[in-house]
Amino acid sequence: MALNKNGKLYTNRWYKGYYLTANGTIATSQMVSENVYVNEEGRKCAKEEVRLGKLKKKLQSTVNGYSGNWSVYVENLKTGDILSINETSMYPASVIKLFVMEAVYASGNKKRINLNGTVKSLLNSMITVSDNECYNELVRTLGNGSFSSGCNYINKYLKKQGYTGINGIKEIFQYSV
Repeated sequence: MALNKNGKLYTNRWYKGYYLTANGTIATSQMVSENVYVNEEGRKCAKEEVRLGKLKKKLQSTVNGYSGNWSVYVENLKTGDILSINETSMYPASVIKLFVMEAVYASGNKKRINLNGTVKSLLNSMITVSDNECYNELVRTLGNGSFSSGCNYINKYLKKQGYTGINGIKEIFQYSV
């Protein structure tokens, strides 16, 4: 609660970046006037932040319970509201496997590699069970046995196809969470 110089309670107004309610407390997670909203901390925010505030708080609490670096992105497909936590742009490691699969099939179609049973089995395991070693082996296959050459080949292929925003192909290690 805040008092003016006459000792009167500030109400229904902004004070030092916060909106004070009729009883002088800080308004939280609500609309305070026409199309003006405050978040869970009482600061002015966009309407969608109020709608997603409780979910964000719950997700943040969940993420904080795990070690490592986590990012969360949620989009309401009906309203377009977006919530993100630790919004550093990155693809999950397994998404890159789709691009490797594309490069493998393109190489097979150009007869650069043989799409034999072994390659098809590696593709199947890489995609269906997200097998990291199969990913590594397919990259080596595209590099004629060299992982580094396979990375270079795939990165050039992706650039030629017009893909942007991909950080590049690199080795994925097997580990348990």
